[in-house]
Amino acid sequence: GRIDDVNLYLEMALLSALDLSILHTREDGEEAVQSLPLLSDTSFLTSIMNEFLPTKPKWVCEGLQALSTFGLSVCISSLREVPHNYRFQDAINREDTFVDAAIEMN
Repeated sequence: GRIDDVNLYLEMALLSALDLSILHTREDGEEAVQSLPLLSDTSFLTSIMNEFLPTKPKWVCEGLQALSTFGLSVCISSLREVPHNYRFQDAINREDTFVDAAIEMN
């Protein structure tokens, strides 16, 4: 099937919000890095992870759900690069759950 433009833009916005590639090009203490919601608000990541738990209902477009779940797992994997990653240890420990769920969906 096809997705409409609105869903495409929403998917791109989600993946952009989960993008932590800035960690590879900037110093960890820079303002740009510290202002990322994923790093500055500890409840942000937990909220997103709760929405992508495998126990949640399937989306109409399982391909988008798989892509979003895989994007989340890549984001969590990138948190290993953060110097103070102990704040995200619970998320890092659950990364495999999201990778496995994404693979099973697709």
